[in-house]
Amino acid sequence: MRKFRVNSLRLRVMILFSVTFLILLGMLLLTTQLFFDQYYMSMNRHTMTMNVDSFVRDLSKGKGGELVAKLKLNTGAIVFIYPIDMMKSIVEGSGSQSLASNDMNQNYSQLPGVANQNLLMGDEIIKEVYEYLQAGQETYFRVHEDDMGSKMVFGVLMPKGELLIMQKRMGLSEEASTLFFRFITTIAAVIYVVGIILIYIMTRVITNPIMKMKEVTGKMASQNFSEKLEIKGGDEIQTLMASINKMADQLSTSIDNLNISNEQLERELSKEKSLEKMRRQFVSDVSHELKNPLSMIIGYTDGLLQQIPKDEKQKEEYYEIIMDEANRMECLVRDLLDLSGYESGAFTIEKEFFDLNQLILDTLERLEMTNKKKDIEVEYQAQDDAIVYGDRLRIHQVLINLLTNSFKYVNQGGVIRVNISLEQSEVKIKVVNTGPLIPKKELEDIWNSFYQVNTENKGNGLGLAIVKSIVKLHGGSCRAYTEDSYNCFEIII
Repeated sequence: MRKFRVNSLRLRVMILFSVTFLILLGMLLLTTQLFFDQYYMSMNRHTMTMNVDSFVRDLSKGKGGELVAKLKLNTGAIVFIYPIDMMKSIVEGSGSQSLASNDMNQNYSQLPGVANQNLLMGDEIIKEVYEYLQAGQETYFRVHEDDMGSKMVFGVLMPKGELLIMQKRMGLSEEASTLFFRFITTIAAVIYVVGIILIYIMTRVITNPIMKMKEVTGKMASQNFSEKLEIKGGDEIQTLMASINKMADQLSTSIDNLNISNEQLERELSKEKSLEKMRRQFVSDVSHELKNPLSMIIGYTDGLLQQIPKDEKQKEEYYEIIMDEANRMECLVRDLLDLSGYESGAFTIEKEFFDLNQLILDTLERLEMTNKKKDIEVEYQAQDDAIVYGDRLRIHQVLINLLTNSFKYVNQGGVIRVNISLEQSEVKIKVVNTGPLIPKKELEDIWNSFYQVNTENKGNGLGLAIVKSIVKLHGGSCRAYTEDSYNCFEIII
């Protein structure tokens, strides 16, 4: 059983109900103790009045004995009937007379249930009742005390002037009141215990949904929206639970969207920081790359102006050096412009269907003509129906940069191999070459601008960066790895 806490809603509801129930029981017992006697007398007076009225109406029809017996039975009182002449003698003080003392008394003395006044009723009470009624009052009802205790006396004048008096002892009322109070007290205690049990059950029924709501909302406060409240019925609490479920769904969606937005913002901020870092690095690298050719051009141009070369052959050497460095600067600037356009997103690719086999063959033929100095074996097995959809000019540039990189680093007498594979929605191009293997820690860096594994080879370190940007524009990916004795470059577009 779940323990109650001092500030528990269930405990407070139980205390509220039990105190209210206890107050109501206390009010019932107090009311019974204070007003039962008055209520008892009031009900007896009402009963006597109603039955006497009925007795008087039915008396003219005969059967007086049966009527008196009925009157005594219905009221539980002793019945006295005093004729007119007896009333006069009592009032005048000449003493009481027997009911059988005259002709009129003979009419009542034989009625069953009619008592002898000499045995049960004093003349003073009879005189008080008679005078009270002679004063114009309809009925007489008072409580008198004697040696035997309290008694209720009821009186009324009959239509022919006779005085009807009924007397009922209060001992029965007092005993009934005492017994009734004890009975009510015992029953109240039992009802209170039963009531506490019922109140406990009721509070569980009432507060269980509230406790469940507290538990679930506590989890919501910890951003756990997996648990839902079970709806049973359509009352106000169930409607509130449905609203909490709806709120949980909306909060979960809002928080998920907020988390996604935060993640996007963090990525954007990280990207912005990375771009800023790349810009600084880019400016530094460009300055460094341009510094050397510019210094060479300026130095050899100044030498020509100073007429340092003494003959035409030396001048020709100076001109060739200046031209080589200028061409190198031109390539560098062209590559920088291309890379800037790709990375900024300002460049738009123009896709078309073209034959990838033919494009690879044309690229290999062009590069083999410029790399005859190396004894290189180039392997490529054409694929059937290698029709792809993309920007033909930019894919050509990707192939040139990849193959140029392989021709640059392949060893003397080495192998360059090109493989392609076509699937439903992508094409994979793989270029491998023998030669010094790229260190594993540099495999990711080679796609960055100006990065070169071997700075002894001529180049500006932008070729693979351009490859990565073009592949990214096609929604693809690229990676570098080593396998056996080969450097492998793989792109998927």
